[in-house]
Amino acid sequence: HIFRLEASEPALSLNKSRDGAWNIVEAFAPAEPKPTEPSKLIVSLNSVVLQQGQVDLSLPEQPNYRLTDLNVGGTVGIRPTGLAVDLEQISSRVLVEGLPDARVRGAFAYQNTGAVDAFDLRDFVIESGQSRVRLTGKLNDLQKFHTEARITLDSLAPTDAARFIPEWPIKAPLAGTLDLSGPASALNGALSIAVAGGRLSANFKAKIAGVNLATLLARHDLQGIVSGRLETSGNGFALEDITAQAEIEVRSAAWAGWQLSQLSLKTKLAEQVAKVDGRLKSELG
Repeated sequence: HIFRLEASEPALSLNKSRDGAWNIVEAFAPAEPKPTEPSKLIVSLNSVVLQQGQVDLSLPEQPNYRLTDLNVGGTVGIRPTGLAVDLEQISSRVLVEGLPDARVRGAFAYQNTGAVDAFDLRDFVIESGQSRVRLTGKLNDLQKFHTEARITLDSLAPTDAARFIPEWPIKAPLAGTLDLSGPASALNGALSIAVAGGRLSANFKAKIAGVNLATLLARHDLQGIVSGRLETSGNGFALEDITAQAEIEVRSAAWAGWQLSQLSLKTKLAEQVAKVDGRLKSELG
């Protein structure tokens, strides 16, 4: 039992094996534990203060993470059943293989009980380039992805998005919120995104209102104001189990100098059969 731990410019390497064991837990374990008894190791740090630290994190089948300029204040508990970390204050630069640099700050909690990992984020901010995302919520099981969370996109610049997704098609900044609840098998969500002078909202039923195509895609040869809706339902990814319907309308449409005026499109998918109804109203009739 350690009441307080303070360190300046510490360096730490954390590794999690495929069977869920952390190297830090094994490091504190007795050198020759009795084989017939489970570990009774308990380490409690009631106060942890780290300044300008560095942490290397290695997880099975995941890219390597490195935290630099790390400043931390919180508590750490190591018990026979797993690891518990509650960081009331954390700020760091984050380096991930193959991804742009980012800076994070906020509050973070992690608990591992052997087979289950649980995360709790409180006003956790991620900044990279000209973009910023805020996360608040809980992820209780990585395998079932059971979550209660809100993701707030203060700003996502097209140049930053393209660094993560090279073929990113949207050329206008994005801002909005995404609320998620439930396990991945029955996930509920609500999305609201502002882009190109319009807004996209969805409750797993997408709706588009007043989006400017020229601004969205940064193409002067393609113009129009898009509105529409999309509804989908199904179980899994098999085509026969999915039903969908969409209605899209483009007002003041123009392409390559052709004035198309108004374009409407209705589609419906059911029982592996898609039906499409399109109408075009232009100066030509």
